[in-house]
Amino acid sequence: PRDPEPNEVIVQNLYAGSTHNVLHALQADPVSPFEWHRRPYHILGSGAVGRVVACGREVERQGLFAPGQAVINFPATYRLLDPRVNEDGMHAGFEIQGFETPEGTLRPFDRLQATQCLPLPKNLTLEQAASFMLNLVTVYRALTHRMPLRRGQSLLVEGATGGTGSHALEIGRVL
Repeated sequence: PRDPEPNEVIVQNLYAGSTHNVLHALQADPVSPFEWHRRPYHILGSGAVGRVVACGREVERQGLFAPGQAVINFPATYRLLDPRVNEDGMHAGFEIQGFETPEGTLRPFDRLQATQCLPLPKNLTLEQAASFMLNLVTVYRALTHRMPLRRGQSLLVEGATGGTGSHALEIGRVL
Protein backbone atom coordinates (compact mmCIF):
# COMPACT_ATOMS: atom_id res chain seq x y z
CA PRO A 1 0.00 0.00 0.00
CA ARG A 2 1.09 3.58 -0.60
CA ASP A 3 2.29 5.67 2.33
CA PRO A 4 -0.41 6.84 4.75
CA GLU A 5 -1.69 10.40 4.82
CA PRO A 6 -0.75 12.43 7.95
CA ASN A 7 -3.73 11.24 10.06
CA GLU A 8 -3.90 7.68 8.70
CA VAL A 9 -2.52 4.30 9.62
CA ILE A 10 -2.01 1.23 7.46
CA VAL A 11 -3.14 -1.94 9.24
CA GLN A 12 -2.56 -5.54 8.26
CA ASN A 13 -5.85 -7.30 8.98
CA LEU A 14 -5.44 -10.47 11.04
CA TYR A 15 -9.09 -11.25 11.82
CA ALA A 16 -12.25 -9.71 10.38
CA GLY A 17 -15.64 -9.99 12.01
CA SER A 18 -18.59 -11.45 10.14
CA THR A 19 -21.31 -8.92 10.88
CA HIS A 20 -24.87 -8.23 9.85
CA ASN A 21 -23.51 -5.73 7.31
CA VAL A 22 -21.89 -8.55 5.33
CA LEU A 23 -25.25 -10.32 5.12
CA HIS A 24 -27.11 -7.12 4.22
CA ALA A 25 -24.61 -6.33 1.46
CA LEU A 26 -24.76 -9.87 0.03
CA GLN A 27 -28.55 -9.75 -0.04
CA ALA A 28 -28.72 -6.13 -1.28
CA ASP A 29 -30.81 -5.34 1.80
CA PRO A 30 -31.98 -2.58 2.03
CA VAL A 31 -30.11 -1.69 -1.18
CA SER A 32 -27.14 -3.00 -3.12
CA PRO A 33 -23.84 -1.66 -1.76
CA PHE A 34 -23.19 -0.37 -5.28
CA GLU A 35 -25.92 2.20 -4.61
CA TRP A 36 -23.56 3.82 -2.06
CA HIS A 37 -20.60 4.26 -4.41
CA ARG A 38 -19.65 4.14 -8.07
CA ARG A 39 -16.64 1.80 -7.97
CA PRO A 40 -16.76 -1.38 -10.11
CA TYR A 41 -15.94 -3.54 -7.06
CA HIS A 42 -17.04 -3.96 -3.48
CA ILE A 43 -15.00 -5.61 -0.72
CA LEU A 44 -17.14 -6.71 2.22
CA GLY A 45 -16.27 -6.48 5.91
CA SER A 46 -17.12 -4.07 8.71
CA GLY A 47 -14.62 -4.37 11.53
CA ALA A 48 -11.37 -6.19 12.08
CA VAL A 49 -8.35 -6.50 14.30
CA GLY A 50 -4.85 -6.15 12.97
CA ARG A 51 -1.32 -4.84 13.39
CA VAL A 52 -0.20 -1.35 12.43
CA VAL A 53 2.39 -1.49 9.64
CA ALA A 54 2.73 2.26 8.93
CA CYS A 55 1.67 5.55 10.51
CA GLY A 56 1.15 8.99 9.01
CA ARG A 57 3.40 11.77 10.29
CA GLU A 58 0.72 13.32 12.57
CA VAL A 59 -0.10 9.94 14.08
CA GLU A 60 3.63 9.41 14.75
CA ARG A 61 4.13 12.96 16.07
CA GLN A 62 1.28 12.56 18.55
CA GLY A 63 2.37 9.06 19.53
CA LEU A 64 -1.09 7.64 18.88
CA PHE A 65 0.03 4.33 17.35
CA ALA A 66 3.24 2.61 16.35
CA PRO A 67 4.15 -0.08 13.82
CA GLY A 68 3.61 -3.53 15.31
CA GLN A 69 0.85 -2.38 17.66
CA ALA A 70 -2.34 -4.49 17.70
CA VAL A 71 -5.48 -2.42 17.06
CA ILE A 72 -9.22 -2.86 16.66
CA ASN A 73 -10.77 -1.23 13.60
CA PHE A 74 -13.90 0.77 14.37
CA PRO A 75 -15.64 0.50 10.98
CA ALA A 76 -17.05 4.01 10.71
CA THR A 77 -15.57 6.91 8.81
CA TYR A 78 -16.32 10.62 9.22
CA ARG A 79 -15.31 13.90 7.67
CA LEU A 80 -13.08 14.71 10.61
CA LEU A 81 -12.89 18.45 9.93
CA ASP A 82 -16.66 18.89 9.71
CA PRO A 83 -17.70 21.12 12.64
CA ARG A 84 -20.67 18.82 13.32
CA VAL A 85 -18.49 15.79 14.06
CA ASN A 86 -18.47 16.58 17.80
CA GLU A 87 -22.25 17.01 17.92
CA ASP A 88 -23.11 13.76 16.19
CA GLY A 89 -20.81 11.97 13.81
CA MET A 90 -23.83 10.70 11.87
CA HIS A 91 -24.12 14.23 10.42
CA ALA A 92 -20.46 14.50 9.45
CA GLY A 93 -20.13 12.20 6.48
CA PHE A 94 -20.66 9.03 8.51
CA GLU A 95 -20.16 5.86 6.45
CA ILE A 96 -19.81 2.24 7.49
CA GLN A 97 -16.72 0.61 6.04
CA GLY A 98 -17.48 -2.33 3.78
CA PHE A 99 -21.16 -1.46 3.52
CA GLU A 100 -21.34 2.16 2.40
CA THR A 101 -17.71 2.25 1.27
CA PRO A 102 -16.19 -0.08 -1.32
CA GLU A 103 -13.16 -1.07 0.77
CA GLY A 104 -14.19 -3.42 3.58
CA THR A 105 -12.07 -5.36 6.03
CA LEU A 106 -12.12 -8.72 4.24
CA ARG A 107 -8.77 -7.90 2.64
CA PRO A 108 -5.13 -8.07 3.73
CA PHE A 109 -4.52 -4.36 4.47
CA ASP A 110 -6.62 -1.36 5.46
CA ARG A 111 -5.94 2.35 5.16
CA LEU A 112 -7.72 3.89 8.17
CA GLN A 113 -8.24 7.24 9.80
CA ALA A 114 -6.35 7.06 13.10
CA THR A 115 -9.64 7.76 14.88
CA GLN A 116 -10.92 4.41 13.58
CA CYS A 117 -8.31 2.52 15.60
CA LEU A 118 -8.43 1.48 19.22
CA PRO A 119 -5.57 -0.25 21.03
CA LEU A 120 -6.33 -3.94 21.52
CA PRO A 121 -7.20 -4.55 25.20
CA LYS A 122 -4.96 -7.16 26.79
CA ASN A 123 -7.94 -9.23 28.02
CA LEU A 124 -9.32 -9.83 24.50
CA THR A 125 -8.12 -12.41 21.99
CA LEU A 126 -7.75 -11.33 18.38
CA GLU A 127 -10.88 -13.30 17.48
CA GLN A 128 -12.95 -11.67 20.22
CA ALA A 129 -11.76 -8.20 19.31
CA ALA A 130 -12.65 -8.65 15.64
CA SER A 131 -16.21 -9.61 16.36
CA PHE A 132 -17.65 -7.04 18.73
CA MET A 133 -16.98 -3.46 17.64
CA LEU A 134 -19.75 -2.91 15.07
CA ASN A 135 -22.37 -4.64 17.23
CA LEU A 136 -21.34 -2.80 20.37
CA VAL A 137 -21.36 0.64 18.76
CA THR A 138 -24.69 -0.07 17.03
CA VAL A 139 -26.34 -0.92 20.35
CA TYR A 140 -24.73 1.92 22.28
CA ARG A 141 -25.90 4.44 19.69
CA ALA A 142 -29.41 2.98 19.63
CA LEU A 143 -29.79 3.02 23.43
CA THR A 144 -28.25 6.46 23.98
CA HIS A 145 -29.30 8.45 20.88
CA ARG A 146 -32.13 6.80 18.96
CA MET A 147 -34.13 5.42 21.87
CA PRO A 148 -32.52 6.85 24.99
CA LEU A 149 -32.87 4.32 27.77
CA ARG A 150 -33.33 5.87 31.21
CA ARG A 151 -32.65 4.32 34.60
CA GLY A 152 -35.68 2.33 35.77
CA GLN A 153 -37.06 1.68 32.28
CA SER A 154 -37.47 -1.85 30.96
CA LEU A 155 -35.68 -3.11 27.86
CA LEU A 156 -37.02 -5.99 25.77
CA VAL A 157 -34.32 -7.62 23.64
CA GLU A 158 -35.43 -10.11 21.02
CA GLY A 159 -32.63 -12.42 19.90
CA ALA A 160 -30.37 -11.74 22.86
CA THR A 161 -28.08 -14.65 21.98
CA GLY A 162 -26.34 -12.94 19.03
CA GLY A 163 -23.69 -10.23 19.07
CA THR A 164 -26.02 -7.23 18.95
CA GLY A 165 -28.57 -8.74 21.35
CA SER A 166 -26.02 -9.77 23.97
CA HIS A 167 -24.46 -6.29 23.87
CA ALA A 168 -27.95 -4.77 24.26
CA LEU A 169 -28.42 -6.74 27.49
CA GLU A 170 -25.03 -5.66 28.86
CA ILE A 171 -25.42 -1.98 27.98
CA GLY A 172 -29.04 -2.00 29.16
CA ARG A 173 -27.88 -3.17 32.59
CA VAL A 174 -25.34 -0.36 32.83
CA LEU A 175 -27.67 2.38 31.66
